[in-house]
Amino acid sequence: MFIATLSVNDHTTSNWIIDSGVTQHMTFEQEWFTTYESIVPRKLYMGDDTVLEAITKRNIKATMQIKGKMLLTTITQVLHVPKMKNSLISVSKLILEGLKMEFDKDGCKVNNVHGIVVVEARNKKNLYLLNVNVQKENTNVAKFLNKGAMF
Repeated sequence: MFIATLSVNDHTTSNWIIDSGVTQHMTFEQEWFTTYESIVPRKLYMGDDTVLEAITKRNIKATMQIKGKMLLTTITQVLHVPKMKNSLISVSKLILEGLKMEFDKDGCKVNNVHGIVVVEARNKKNLYLLNVNVQKENTNVAKFLNKGAMF
């Protein structure tokens, strides 16, 4: 799910691939998560026949530039897959959440139910790349919870 408000914060910039072949959002980077939800580890079968394992499901706070404005966004239910090499945004998951996708030769736009653009990605070498500025402000909380110290 994407929730947007105006904001500017410290961040780490990363390119996420918008992928029509995955059913879940996923990333390798543990420090980006702001929430923690234990899951039964599950196998993920990649397009090149590699098998990876998702170990948790979490949320990530990020900012994305849309029409010159920085919008604070929460990417929900992101699988943590430590051995992945790239972070992926699932097209099917966005559509199931009621968002509309528009692709062309230059990039991709994601619109909410009101037709407002909430995400823009660029086409680079036939990959649709979403520039995500991941928020660092909750990183220490995510690390602390991941160690299980509170549970």
